[in-house]
Amino acid sequence: MEYIEQASTGTAISTLSGAALTNAILACLGGGSLVIGGGGMALGSLALGLTTGGIGLLIGGSVLALIGSNKTDEAEKEIESAEETERQVDKFIHYYDELITYARILKMHSVA
Repeated sequence: MEYIEQASTGTAISTLSGAALTNAILACLGGGSLVIGGGGMALGSLALGLTTGGIGLLIGGSVLALIGSNKTDEAEKEIESAEETERQVDKFIHYYDELITYARILKMHSVA
């Protein structure tokens, strides 16, 4: 790995601060200053923006995937709960039908 020790002005990067340091870092990210054939601060700013934008998209996509996964789990639990309720209602209807049938039989025997 190559370390950058000097800005394009020849000044040691370790001695820079503030805007000069920011400009030197952006120029470094852009492939060096325009004077030496690099993309300069403009390309460095673009590279930094694309990098942070890509990271933002990656994190955002991961969060959405996690939320979607959680919602899917919640939906599956709700479906299971609804299916259990449906089974209980079907059971109740079955018992109710038997009760009605039994009541009709009793009524027929009591009339006779």
